[in-house]
Amino acid sequence: MPNGEPDADKGIPELVIYVENGMVPAMVDLVEIFESQYQTRVRIQNGDAFTLAGMVNRWEEGDLFIPDSHRGLQILHEKKLDAILDSLFLGYNQLAFYVSKGNPSDFEGTLNCLSNNRHMVILANPETSSLGYVTRQLLMNHNLFQNVSGNILALAIDNRRLTSAVINGDASVTIDWVSSYYRNSTKVYADTIHINGTTPGHEIYAAVLSTTNNAPLAYAFLALLSSEKGLGVLGYYGINKQRRINIADGAFFE
Repeated sequence: MPNGEPDADKGIPELVIYVENGMVPAMVDLVEIFESQYQTRVRIQNGDAFTLAGMVNRWEEGDLFIPDSHRGLQILHEKKLDAILDSLFLGYNQLAFYVSKGNPSDFEGTLNCLSNNRHMVILANPETSSLGYVTRQLLMNHNLFQNVSGNILALAIDNRRLTSAVINGDASVTIDWVSSYYRNSTKVYADTIHINGTTPGHEIYAAVLSTTNNAPLAYAFLALLSSEKGLGVLGYYGINKQRRINIADGAFFE
């Protein structure tokens, strides 16, 4: 069952939300707002999309599913055909290169450079996470997947290991979601570089699960996500309704 403390106050309504790791920072802030407004308790179960979809299928409980990209909903649908009751489009998630603060390895900020063996590369596993899947698609679209594959030190099950590997010096560059930049101390120890100027975004949806025990409260959470306050929080974490962002190659951003 989802992790969390036993419900000592049974009169307090509760939501269980499955959140893929790249969306956790934004959802933590939004959950705090929601709990205050509705006097409720929200439990976040986070992980990679494949694991979370397996939990929904196995436990057959929970209220909302919020992956890093639309690929997460596809994984959930493959695991459990009738899992999704309804969904809400939140915006687009963007990919970025992550390097140690100050870019000590002088990573040039282009996809071609990932195949250069002077850079130590770690990427997310395409078989387990939304991030890994879209990263592989990005490299394949540029005919770089085979070349880069030979220079990958490791495939991480999800994005939690990626930035820590870069920060600790176990890798010099990775690709992660912009929305992950504000997680824990990442902003303090890592820099981000836009990918190849015009970067297509990846659709993010929040889905109400067919297993929900409190549909009105689940829809209230969707209402918060689509409100001015909710959109402001999502925008702070780099999630917005603009699909493409035009940035000069190799530009740092914060």
